[in-house]
Formats: sequence, structure tokens, C-alpha cells
Amino acid sequence: MNFSQVKSHILRGAGLFFPFAAILWGFNLALKIADGWFGSLITFIWQEFWPNTVSPAHSPIFSLVFLLVMLYTISVVVSWKLGSYIFNWVEGRIYSIKGIGAIYSSLRKGIDMVSKSGAQESFKRVVWVPFTRGGGVTIAFVTKEIINRSNGKRYVVVMIPTPPNPISGLMVAYPEDRIADCDMSIDEALQMCMSLGIAAPESINLTPAAEAVAAFVSQAASEQGAVVLTAENQV
Repeated sequence: MNFSQVKSHILRGAGLFFPFAAILWGFNLALKIADGWFGSLITFIWQEFWPNTVSPAHSPIFSLVFLLVMLYTISVVVSWKLGSYIFNWVEGRIYSIKGIGAIYSSLRKGIDMVSKSGAQESFKRVVWVPFTRGGGVTIAFVTKEIINRSNGKRYVVVMIPTPPNPISGLMVAYPEDRIADCDMSIDEALQMCMSLGIAAPESINLTPAAEAVAAFVSQAASEQGAVVLTAENQV
């Protein structure tokens, strides 16, 4: 066995080991955070209600269970009319605070996007859109379809993800005839993005609009290159 084979096995072993290690590390981190937040609180509550018994020692798993129960309770309470009114009032006060309101809004939108199963409620479908010179295309998630009031032309608003984080990227409005439908589901496209393309399907089925997309991106790239060149010459 030569050095290249040893290196290949080490790299393969790393690829198999580190995903599991990351999951275990994340679970252990969640336990520590839960225990740090609620360990003392659980002990205090136990001593208040059962003062004559021995309070339980700090247990990360017990704290995590307490956190899950608390999150479930919050969700149920907010689903009630009164709970929803109180939550919206508190949230409105947070939004009104300069700086903090903007940070909270960004975090809330990101969490809402991730928390929705498969992002089905956030993204409508997956499409291919122009992206690079030479007819290159990339996946994008359709978020909305709009109409230009001046001429009635339809535009498709898409979010082009930036791997490996699928919830950050560029928002672009493309003419409807410049996008190509993709037969990938939203979950498959998210996995493809997070895996940096490693989880891409073996084959794809592009609609005939793909040819128009390729021609458009080549023309757009050429025009963009000409504009950049002119700007550089002027400098």
C-alpha cells in the first residue's frame, strides 16, 4: 500500500467520521446550553414545590426535556387569540427599538424560513436561472410572481442561494420567459445547496426554456463584459 492509497483512505474516513461527529457535537452543545439556562431554574422550582424532598442534580437531558416542553407550551399559548394578541404586542415593541428591531426582524425571518417543513411555505418551486458566462445556470427558489404595471410583463422573483447556507443569497426578478422549470423538489434543491453540489441528482430534466436561458445568459455576459471593459478604459 503506497502513500496515495493511505491518503485516500484517511480522507474517506474523515468524510465518514466528521458528519457523525458534528451531529454528536451539536447534540452535546444543545444539552450544555439547556442545562446552563434551566439547570438552576429546575432546582429552584423543585425546592419550591417539594421542599422536603431531595432536589435533582443538574441533568442536561432533564433540562433539554424542560426546554422542549416550554417551547411546546409557548407555541400552544400563542395559537390562542389572547396569547397571539399579547405576543404581537410585545413583538411590536421590539420592532420599534432602533437597531435591536432590525436584528430581531432578520433573525425572525430566517428562523421562520427554516422552521417551515421543507420550506414549502417559503418557496413555491425550484427553477434554473441565468448565472454565468457561456450558458451557465444555477438553481433558484421562486418566492413570488409579479407584474410590471407599465407593460403587463410578468416577472418571477427568485432567491438564488449561496452554498452551503440555503437561506442566504440574492433576490432577483427575472422575466418569466428567462427561467427554466426544474423537476427537483424543494428539499432536493436544499440538500444540493448544503452539500455544495455533491448531492446533486444524476440527471435533470430541463424544460425547453433552458435553451433560451443559455442564449440569454451568454448575451448578457457579453454585454456586461463590454460595459466593464469600457469602465476600465475610462479609468
